[in-house]
Amino acid sequence: MTTPLVRAADIAAIAGVSRAAVTQWRKRHKDFPAPKEGLDSDSPLFDRTEVEHWLERTNRRCTPRRSEPTPEVLAQRATDHLRGISDEQHAADRVGAALTAEYITRALHSGSALDGPAAVVGQVDRPDRTAPSTLANLSPEELSEWLNFLGSASPELSLALEPLYDPTGRVLDFVITLAGGLEELAAEKFVEIYDVLLHKGYRRSYADPPALAQFLADLAAIDHGTVLDPAVGTGITLLTVGAHRNVALVGVDLNAGAHATAVRRAVLTNRAVDLRVGNSLGDDPAAGVLADVVVCSPPWGLRDFGPDVDLHDPRWAFGRPSPRSEGIWLQHAIGHLEAGGRAFVATPSGELWRSSSEKLRHELLRQGTVEAVIGLPQGIFEPYTRVPPVIWVLTRPGQTVDRDHVLLVNVPGPINADGVPVFDAAVEQYRTWRQNGAVHDTEYSVVVPVRDLLEPGVGLSPTTWLKRRDAPTPEQLLEQIAAAHRLVTDAAIPEAPALPDFQPATAVRREKLTALPGITLHRGLVLTPEARKATRSGTGPETGVPLLTGALLRQLRETDTVEPTDFIAPSEMRDTTLTQPGDIVVTGTGAARRIELDGWAVAAPDFLIRVDPTTAAMDPDYLLAVINAATQTQLDEGIRLPRILPSGIDVPVIPLPAQQRLGETIRQLAETTAAIEHHLQQRRTLARLLETAAGAGALTLPD
Repeated sequence: MTTPLVRAADIAAIAGVSRAAVTQWRKRHKDFPAPKEGLDSDSPLFDRTEVEHWLERTNRRCTPRRSEPTPEVLAQRATDHLRGISDEQHAADRVGAALTAEYITRALHSGSALDGPAAVVGQVDRPDRTAPSTLANLSPEELSEWLNFLGSASPELSLALEPLYDPTGRVLDFVITLAGGLEELAAEKFVEIYDVLLHKGYRRSYADPPALAQFLADLAAIDHGTVLDPAVGTGITLLTVGAHRNVALVGVDLNAGAHATAVRRAVLTNRAVDLRVGNSLGDDPAAGVLADVVVCSPPWGLRDFGPDVDLHDPRWAFGRPSPRSEGIWLQHAIGHLEAGGRAFVATPSGELWRSSSEKLRHELLRQGTVEAVIGLPQGIFEPYTRVPPVIWVLTRPGQTVDRDHVLLVNVPGPINADGVPVFDAAVEQYRTWRQNGAVHDTEYSVVVPVRDLLEPGVGLSPTTWLKRRDAPTPEQLLEQIAAAHRLVTDAAIPEAPALPDFQPATAVRREKLTALPGITLHRGLVLTPEARKATRSGTGPETGVPLLTGALLRQLRETDTVEPTDFIAPSEMRDTTLTQPGDIVVTGTGAARRIELDGWAVAAPDFLIRVDPTTAAMDPDYLLAVINAATQTQLDEGIRLPRILPSGIDVPVIPLPAQQRLGETIRQLAETTAAIEHHLQQRRTLARLLETAAGAGALTLPD
């Protein structure tokens, strides 16, 4: 049996502390578990079970145990068991292979029907032994024999289980341990564990984002026929789009590692998939396949299509492929469409406007193959790239719903709690367009005539055409310019206040801020991990005590107005002092500001300074200036403190009347500065409007 191993960083995540805290625990507590491997390395490995027991025994565990572990937790446990056996590159392969073997074993034992790559196992006669109920009941020798039997059923299964063939026996121990930890989990859930590993960077090969795969499935909405993916990769998109059992699936990929992953996912989803290995752009293993739906998220940025790619192939009927364009995949997808079929191809957004691709775009438009273009926000393909993708919806020539018009849709950026784009509006807009050949323009969509799209240099970017549609008319621009000019000419520019008769000070007594009478400091509220997570995700309570964060303080400084966005439940307050008008708030980075907010909670590491006018011999405006000066001095001297501490602020104590006069002057200067900045912003607005009008050719002057 294998032992789940973790590093110090993993222990810190379990306990909800910093890695430095874990280092201190190891030094100060003799009963802290000793490392199991890598004692002399910078990152030794510890037994996760021993560490968890120690954290619970000493009341240091932050992450609670779950009665029903999530796929994320199970995936992490699996990789913990592989520490010291596999690097991260091979961990997902071995976990996926182990899940595949356990899935087939359970199905054979229960008599469940196997489809797809595993179907051949049920056809092999093995009278000497019935299938075990689980791999957890086998010895390493029995497991090795069983895996050899499964792999001998077909070359595809041999490839899928290859990561488990290990002469040392340590991987076999891992498989038995993993199977034992999954006894209570239904086999249908195994694929979710595998997908977690594929999408968390445990592999170097690319895996389509699940949100994108589901989006393409919603667009295609196919319940019978054939789906082809000529760059199938790990098979996530193909299996998602072709989820209906009446759909035949065909996938092609050049990468043998991705092919093995796709086979495992086909087994774990119990789907029949015709998976072929080869270069779709070259010899094309799917030659002759005509599909009702082609989905393709091809590799981007290919500069060499391969020696077997014939640039004179009849597939490239819309233009000779360029190594600097993803347009070859658009042509390949169209070439595999059945009459009435649709292709959904993801490319970089640059394919919509690059001049090198203009001839191909225009030919696709002229022949009536572009039905819609859907722009997606950047970040969908992270961690691989932040380049925003687009989805081309293509047909065979002349088979779009309206060959004289194209639907352009721009999906807004990530706006839900998980940071995933909301595709519902785009799906509904495309379905309406597909069914009716007509659709009302919305904030994020527009129907553009093909003749306009054929103008030189305009491109197909939905963002560009939405801006064109929403651009003001020359008359509207003229009205905006006149209004902006009135604001500039009518505004009075304030003059600087008169300065008092300042005199040089000789010796000024300095006192610690914390020692001044009538001055009280109140530290900000330290949020619990649950409250901090709810605040970040926007899922916290909608009522309660408003929380004043650093972001809201910046907004208050820039606009003089602020609206609460996060609230804290009263039970979380723990005797926290709430703000009063006139308080000084000091942020963790040292920026200080007087506020007029009543009843807000300040979040740590920010803190409050309250001046009692009846007992304090300090003017609040003067005190505010001193705090800001202290912070600026530290920055000017190159001091980089993790945060500003009240105990580190010294205050020069001068007579109260002098404080008041100096504080009033600084406040008046700040007010006049803000007024001048506002006036400058109005001038910038006027200049920008004139530039916009000039660029649009919207205005002229009489002769």
